[in-house]
Amino acid sequence: HAIKLLPGQLRQGLQSVLHHVHVVEDGLQALAELARQQFDCVIIDVQMPAMSGVEATKAIRRGEAGEANAGIPVLAMTAHAMVGDKESFLGAGMNGYIAKPVTADELELLLAELTARPGDDPSRT
Repeated sequence: HAIKLLPGQLRQGLQSVLHHVHVVEDGLQALAELARQQFDCVIIDVQMPAMSGVEATKAIRRGEAGEANAGIPVLAMTAHAMVGDKESFLGAGMNGYIAKPVTADELELLLAELTARPGDDPSRT
């Protein structure tokens, strides 16, 4: 699996569970990299410089990172844990949401669910 836009502190943890991790600094770089390379999903911090994670997700959904990526699973990762935030992020086109701090086990389960293909059992990752 390839993972994108992962906060630095989680990079090593995910690499230890056999994921390839690619980190960018902002939403504009995320769009550029997504247009250049194939990824299984995007983990995006809601608050990033140059273009927020919400705006980057909307651009992905509009096909600005390539039409083939318009439906890629996007997981919001944020310190925002206020009532209504989850619904707001999902309404912006994100497929999932996780509030920081997050454990490797929580993240692994969400990634398995987001990247499961028909017939896969996400609990057997």
